[in-house]
Amino acid sequence: MQPLNTEPGMNRTVAHVSEVAGDGITASDAQPKLMPRPVRRMIRSLNGLSFSALIRNPSAIKAALAIGMLGLGSFLVQEDRIGGQALASASNNAGFSVSKLVVNGAAQLDVDLIESRLSSHLGKSMFNIDVESARKSVGEMNWVKSVSIKKAYPDTLVIDLVEREPVALWKSGQTIYLISPEGLVIDRAKARHMHLPQVVGEGANRVASEFLAVMERFPELVSRSEAYVRVAERRWNIVLDDGPSIMLPADNWQDALAELNQMNAKNQILDREIVHIDMRLSDRLVLKLPEDDAEIRRTRIEKAIKRSWHKT
Repeated sequence: MQPLNTEPGMNRTVAHVSEVAGDGITASDAQPKLMPRPVRRMIRSLNGLSFSALIRNPSAIKAALAIGMLGLGSFLVQEDRIGGQALASASNNAGFSVSKLVVNGAAQLDVDLIESRLSSHLGKSMFNIDVESARKSVGEMNWVKSVSIKKAYPDTLVIDLVEREPVALWKSGQTIYLISPEGLVIDRAKARHMHLPQVVGEGANRVASEFLAVMERFPELVSRSEAYVRVAERRWNIVLDDGPSIMLPADNWQDALAELNQMNAKNQILDREIVHIDMRLSDRLVLKLPEDDAEIRRTRIEKAIKRSWHKT
């Protein structure tokens, strides 16, 4: 028999199993760098295994068959004596078709969706699986930040993935989505995600991460905030769950937040009967009172002006 694959100056086959000597069977020192890693592992598992133990161990029998088929398949394909389809069929019949998926790291992502993505690979010969193609298919899912896929012989694909961490809820139209720190829409939000901060408005998803990072410096404001509204893709409004709405400027909004936090600590401005706190002007703070309070205050001012006029 011709060598399966040799290097210049060498006359050894890629994988060679020594003849049975008595009751023992051992794997010789084949060229390890030229052999696929799974085959090297199977050879190590067979090394020193007695023949009587081999025939009682189904896994060992499969491993031995795999080594034989891979070596024979490589030889025949190189010699143009058999096609890959026939080799795949032989490996499937020997139990080396993909029948199991092991998914690690999927806390939020539905495993059924991953299986659906890899449906075209299920049932295929382990030797014909394109791992890179499978990895790209899973990696295109919005939940997936990174993923690796490896074969676990005889019949399993192991998927190790890292999920994206949602940073906020984004309300666009009537739909609420989960968004990543990069502003990527991950998925529709579910009830279990309602503890996340909510941003609203066109373009809010793209700048939410920066805004929320600054807001973390002001826990009192965060604890009272119901939503953060992006206005005209230029600036933010803060909607409190019990208190006035806050209109931040387009520029220097970080300084405005710090000023508001100081005013509230000193004067409890967020607890007063105020409808809006307008901080858009750089040289003044504008407070809008409720209509009833505004009317009472206006009447008091008018009466005070009249009294002053009569005294002159």
